[in-house]
Amino acid sequence: MAIVRRRMPEAMKQGSLDSLCGIYSVVNAIRWVLGGNPPHMSAQELFFLVIGQVEREYGAAKATVSGIDPDDLWRVIVAVLDHLRAEYEVAITAERPFEARRRLTVAKIQQTLVTDLEASGAAYIVVFWGKLDHWSVVRQVTKSSFLLFDSWTYTRIPIESCSVWRGEESADDRLHILEVGGIIRLARKPLADDIVETASA
Repeated sequence: MAIVRRRMPEAMKQGSLDSLCGIYSVVNAIRWVLGGNPPHMSAQELFFLVIGQVEREYGAAKATVSGIDPDDLWRVIVAVLDHLRAEYEVAITAERPFEARRRLTVAKIQQTLVTDLEASGAAYIVVFWGKLDHWSVVRQVTKSSFLLFDSWTYTRIPIESCSVWRGEESADDRLHILEVGGIIRLARKPLADDIVETASA
């Protein structure tokens, strides 16, 4: 009698079932602009802070399973940065520099980020719909790629495979679709200045 071996399932890996990339993008962007963790905080404590604000603004369970959209992530970022300023005296600005601009092209986004990232030490949280459906942090831009500081295994996104989504048409899952409201700039700022400046207020 032949022995029938049951085919064993593959183990689920972190990232296979969750959609935590938006949360990690906030943690990574803050750590990038500060050059590490906020003073007197570990990376895990920063992650806990972000998760807590996600729960208040959106629902942590929902975000874990379904991800988070740009408007909800924006509210989380504002709340997190406000807490960092009040409790840890860390001032970081946040803005959505492209949200109010029409007829925006990938080339224009590229040009703006190249100039800014070379000069400012800022970080851009960016959502790439379509092929990835993924939040990441853009740390540098070259002639051909967005270079990432990423929570998964991604290191670069080819610019030639990117397009801009304005909400009128469905995203092409063969491309990386940039949503203008999902490009969020974080930068260090002196404590004497306001913490948040936004084009969407």
